[in-house]
Amino acid sequence: MSWWDQKTEKAQINTFWQEVADGWESLKLRCRNFHPVYQKKRKMPIEAGSVRAEIVKQTTADPLEQMELAKKNRDVPLLQKLMSDVWFGMPESHEVREQAGFGLCCDICSDAPIPDEATAPTAKTP
Repeated sequence: MSWWDQKTEKAQINTFWQEVADGWESLKLRCRNFHPVYQKKRKMPIEAGSVRAEIVKQTTADPLEQMELAKKNRDVPLLQKLMSDVWFGMPESHEVREQAGFGLCCDICSDAPIPDEATAPTAKTP
């Protein structure tokens, strides 16, 4: 990767993490409200029910703690995984799309910059 490409990538990643920081509280609220692990007591019958069950089965650590870890380590793939899980936990309603953090959650799932190994964090996630 050229020097310019590295500089551009680093700027994109920094901008991404600033957007995450700006919307952090709404992302945590969205996680708390919609991650399937936290919905065990709520019935939300929609098409993604089997996906939700699989997410719960595969989740071995507290999602909010994992979010903090992803933020601390600037771990884009971990944050994407968590927000994807949150996405599958959201009900299929227009009201949810109007709530704070919805757009940022979507952006993280689909448009987050994946750092090159040269600029990726060195910390490992569990």
